Amino acid sequence: MSRRLSPIDIEHADFTARVRGFDKGEVGEFLSRVALEVAEGLKERQGLERRLAEALEQVTQLQEEVARQSEAVVAAERSGAAVMERAEREAQLLLAEAETLQRRRHQEIDAAAQRERFELSRLKHQRALFMEQFRGLLEAYTRSLEGLEHPQADPTSRDGQTVSDALASGPGEASSERTDRALLDDSVGPER
Repeated sequence: MSRRLSPIDIEHADFTARVRGFDKGEVGEFLSRVALEVAEGLKERQGLERRLAEALEQVTQLQEEVARQSEAVVAAERSGAAVMERAEREAQLLLAEAETLQRRRHQEIDAAAQRERFELSRLKHQRALFMEQFRGLLEAYTRSLEGLEHPQADPTSRDGQTVSDALASGPGEASSERTDRALLDDSVGPER
């Protein structure tokens, strides 16, 4: 008996009759009960084997899912590291660009300030020149007026004209011409 017994083998087992042997009805009834229990045990075993196969399939699926998720985590970590590295590079580039822009802007501001200082200096010089020329013009008119008011006091004006010459040529005309020439003289440049 090397092979396993099935419930049918147990139920149909046949024994040799002997004197003083067992009651065949009781033996048959017992064998029927044993066959029924073995059949139920086999069914239960088959059910357990089926459930075990299903559980093993689920374990395999879960292991595959864990492997996929692990790969996804690794890929996400790599991607995250790449994104961080790229973001750091872009931030460094933006910072360098901002610093370059800042330096350029400072240079432009410095150049504009230098131009404004030069223009201010030029305007101050022109103002001083205008004031000097205007003062000269006022002095020339004042001298002309004084010459008209006091004709006997000084027969010769400062520029070599006599009072009568000044009166003949019109009040302050000679000094006016000199003052006009001074106003038009822009040979003096702004201070630097």
